[in-house]
Amino acid sequence: MKKTLLYIFSIFFMCVAMAIPNGIASAADITISAKSSEVNIGDSVAVTVTVPENVSGTLDVIYPTDLLEFVQASAEVNSSKAGTVAVSIGKYGLVASNTVTITFKAKTTGEATVKTRGIDFFDNNGETESIVLGDSSTKITIKNETSTEDNLSSDYYLAKLNVTAGSKKVTLSPTFNYRKTSYTATVDYDVTDVVVSVTRSSGKAEIVSITDNGKVKLDVGANKVEIVVKAENGKTLTYTVTITRKEKPVETEQPENPTETPGTTETQEPETPDFEYGGIKLYAPTEISEDKIPEDFVEKTVILTGGKETPGLSFEKGDLTILYLENESKVGGFYVYNAADNAIYPFIKLSAEESYVMILMPDEIAAPEGYAACTLSIEGKGIVSAYQYQASGGTDTSEFYLVYCMNNRGTTGWYQYDSLEGTFQRYTGNAPAGVIEPDTEPSSELDTDVSNTGNDGNKDSQTSDMLTKIKEYQSVIICVAVFLAAIVVIIIINILVKKRNHNDGYEDDEYDEDNEAEYEDFYDKEVFKKKEPVLVGENETEEKDEAADNHHDDAKNSDEEDSGEVEFIDL
Repeated sequence: MKKTLLYIFSIFFMCVAMAIPNGIASAADITISAKSSEVNIGDSVAVTVTVPENVSGTLDVIYPTDLLEFVQASAEVNSSKAGTVAVSIGKYGLVASNTVTITFKAKTTGEATVKTRGIDFFDNNGETESIVLGDSSTKITIKNETSTEDNLSSDYYLAKLNVTAGSKKVTLSPTFNYRKTSYTATVDYDVTDVVVSVTRSSGKAEIVSITDNGKVKLDVGANKVEIVVKAENGKTLTYTVTITRKEKPVETEQPENPTETPGTTETQEPETPDFEYGGIKLYAPTEISEDKIPEDFVEKTVILTGGKETPGLSFEKGDLTILYLENESKVGGFYVYNAADNAIYPFIKLSAEESYVMILMPDEIAAPEGYAACTLSIEGKGIVSAYQYQASGGTDTSEFYLVYCMNNRGTTGWYQYDSLEGTFQRYTGNAPAGVIEPDTEPSSELDTDVSNTGNDGNKDSQTSDMLTKIKEYQSVIICVAVFLAAIVVIIIINILVKKRNHNDGYEDDEYDEDNEAEYEDFYDKEVFKKKEPVLVGENETEEKDEAADNHHDDAKNSDEEDSGEVEFIDL
């Protein structure tokens, strides 16, 4: 019976083990905590994320962009877009630590929830291919007040800062942000005064002073305007706006002889172009219209060679500056500006569904082996420097090119551009997609990268969605498997019980029949036939004792007969 139960339980546990998906294990949850649960506007707060000691991988830290601003992380950031920071973590990670600290800055009042989302984790011991970790979150309350003894507000920021000349708004550079305190603006010569108006971020703050009480008279050249804001706790902050009034334009001299036709007078020297590209003279305008500013770029004042200031744009996520330049016909476009060489080249942006890249000049960066320098004309955008793949065996690869780009997260690298389809993808190998060298075997479908978006974030998101689906279906699969295993165990138990009952019954019947036959043969033996004792008076007792002795001797003779040595006794 014990062996039967052991056999049943072995089958049961084997079925349960088979129901669990191979290579996926559950571990402890991700933990996240904030160094301070309450902060003030403008304060920094550190959030610590921890995973189990034996786990490594990548995760997303998700935060509300309207309340918090990402500052930095203790680990290398794989990708950072609005509201999400992707970092590596674990003993096998880039920082060899199962803890990562991410610093945010409080922007405005409210309750911010910072949460984690596991992407791809594995066991450091190599016991499983993938590990699913439970997500976690923490809350941070952002206030306007400090923790001083008097509980006074420390908010000394401005919510708005506007400069107007009559009914026209003067453009500030950079665009106003309450954390930035220094701005510039340029107006024409005929603008003699401007009005500076501000709005406090907190009603407890005080506007201590504004130059000329906000009604500023402008001289030709630079005019400095200061706005001093005082918080309730006594701290002050000064905003500065430098407004430059242009020089008086040179008037064309009239001819002394009124009858002289205007065409005979000397004409003014043409304006010196700021740049020249492809034989076309280009000029920087005084301002850039807001509707022309590309995504993720902010206004910036650029000082060209010679000290001339011109409006430009700076990429928020990387070191890239572009200028808006116009030709003599006032037709304009954006150009990438290289300050070191005071040179420009066309700004070309290639966009996909959720990402984009901007083509850069390689700057002496060696192209991958097998690619030769060339120029590439992208229809409707311009001509750029590129590299064309030179396959052996005369394979035609004229539609594949390598271009050096910066993506929407500020990361630079090589991208492969398909001129036939007008698509791009991140470059990961020596040969372009679709080109097979004559001496190599084509790789399997599992090794082929068919992604055409160039967005690493999408790949991370696909991996995260796949693991999430595995989480959802894992418990269902286990329950179904356990249910089926239980049915199998019950069937096996019934079969074994029926078989045992059948065997027991059969053996008992056979045993009874054999015994009965044996006993019949045993009783038929002459040895055990009972003789009637003869009673002779007082010798009756003596005869009984003799009969008992005879019976004992008969039993002994029966044992000797069974052992193979038969001795007959004459009774």
